[in-house]
Amino acid sequence: MRAVQKPCLVLLVGALASACAMPGAKREPSHFKKWSSKPPECDFELFEEDFEPSRPYEVLGSLTFDGNEWLGAEGRKEVLRGTACKAGADAVLLSRPFERGVGKHLIRSYDVRFAVYTDVPPPPEVQAERDAAHTPPPPPPRAPDAVEVPTPAWEQDVEGTAVIQKQ
Repeated sequence: MRAVQKPCLVLLVGALASACAMPGAKREPSHFKKWSSKPPECDFELFEEDFEPSRPYEVLGSLTFDGNEWLGAEGRKEVLRGTACKAGADAVLLSRPFERGVGKHLIRSYDVRFAVYTDVPPPPEVQAERDAAHTPPPPPPRAPDAVEVPTPAWEQDVEGTAVIQKQ
């Protein structure tokens, strides 16, 4: 009976540890800046251990991600692909992991930032929204009983400065 319990325990711990890699992929980027999504199998760059892209970028949003000790760089990229593509990210930046032990296994927690490059123009719908945000609002409509006071004639076309000397 003891021989059967040990493999089951190893499988259970392995399943739980691998499940820790999934929360980052399942989270909805609801607190992210609005950006056009990409196809589900989109391509993006992955930067790890606080390495930064050489191109200028803007962060769309961030989240935390837990992985296990067996999940390599390609595995992390695949787990993060769904969120990166849905957010429209060109690059994903992972911090150095914070490691904590769970039994005999390590859980690695990362801070993840999803970014777009700013040396290329944004998608048309994003640019239109940004332009609309920077357009000043129209003046409020005049009340029907409001009286418009004309500018006095002496203030029109007046330029210059006056110098008054003390006497």
